[in-house]
Amino acid sequence: MKSYHDTMESLRFSPEDKAAMVQALLPPAASPRKLSRRKKMALLAAAAVAAVLCAACATGLLQDTFAALAARFGDSPDQMQSIQTLTQPVQASATDNGVTISVEAVIRDGNHIYLLSRMTREDDQPVLPQTEQAKNVSNGDNTLQFQTDTLAGTYHEADSDASTDLNATTTAEFLSFEVHDKSLYFLHDLSFLRDWIPTGPITLTLENLSSHERYSTSTPSSVTEAQIVDREIPLVEGTWTIPFSLDSDHAEPPLSLGRGQTFRSEIRRNPPVASPLFEGTIQTIRLSPMAFYLTYDYTVAPAALEVLTQKYSPACQLSLDQWIAEELSFLMMEQNLSLTFTDGTQVPLSSLGSVSGAFSPDNRHTYAVQFQKIIPPDTISSITIGDLTIPVPHK
Repeated sequence: MKSYHDTMESLRFSPEDKAAMVQALLPPAASPRKLSRRKKMALLAAAAVAAVLCAACATGLLQDTFAALAARFGDSPDQMQSIQTLTQPVQASATDNGVTISVEAVIRDGNHIYLLSRMTREDDQPVLPQTEQAKNVSNGDNTLQFQTDTLAGTYHEADSDASTDLNATTTAEFLSFEVHDKSLYFLHDLSFLRDWIPTGPITLTLENLSSHERYSTSTPSSVTEAQIVDREIPLVEGTWTIPFSLDSDHAEPPLSLGRGQTFRSEIRRNPPVASPLFEGTIQTIRLSPMAFYLTYDYTVAPAALEVLTQKYSPACQLSLDQWIAEELSFLMMEQNLSLTFTDGTQVPLSSLGSVSGAFSPDNRHTYAVQFQKIIPPDTISSITIGDLTIPVPHK
């Protein structure tokens, strides 16, 4: 049996097929008329999305599952093509109390993994109770949460035989929904600052869905007068244990952009800090469609260390070395790290998604950006870190 990736690679549409898709999208017309360029481009884009959705159906991945991913990552033709490439169907499920939760798909590249799951009722009724108490849980604030939400499996260190068993407490990200929906989709984010990747058997355990609400019921003149409601609303009872497997062969490795390059970096702050603050030596730098990771060793100018030491207070409950390392990690996140796209546009990395970092007392810092949208590496020309620019090679 062909793999998902092989099937997608072999899928082709003839010119006649494409023309039929475009024709199907056209409204009935009483007489022929010339289409504007903008209209033509819109129809071609719609046809491209339709082609991706048809490809998804052909491989068994349901159209509404793809639509849920598009709502999260973007529905442009380029985004849909990226979703198609990175998605692997799973279809593992468990049922309790008349409610089924299924792990529908894995969206992964060499840096990052998402699990897409879906909750439905066997009687085909709305998943959430249609009650007065529950009517406001679809307010878009992602108030839904499971009482128990864990992943258990084996995590392997990249490029080595090292592995560890890990039980991780996670938090589901519920995608956009309405209170009357018959399906609820949610993502689990498996991101790692180190080179650890989960492969093989994985078990997702979920228990009791509720909504955590916290809001003010009045508009007082001062914060101290506000009447705050802080409550849990039980929504769906049950326990779901879902075993499945992660196939590491599906993911293409991230681009490794070198090791040993050095950069110098200044911090623009008020009051000013001695310059240059950093000199970094890159240990790993990895770019993939869903994430960017950078690990470097750094040294700090003596004058800058003196400035930082003067700001230290034992009240922070950290040692001086720990506090300086933490302060440096925050300062580095403010730096001019950016991507330059092939069209010449330069964008700060921090504006492309959520930023995280880790520091250690041995002067090593890890910086990571989890992209909000999927960014194909072949659309990126270079990466700038301080005074260093690294070209991104294209196939």
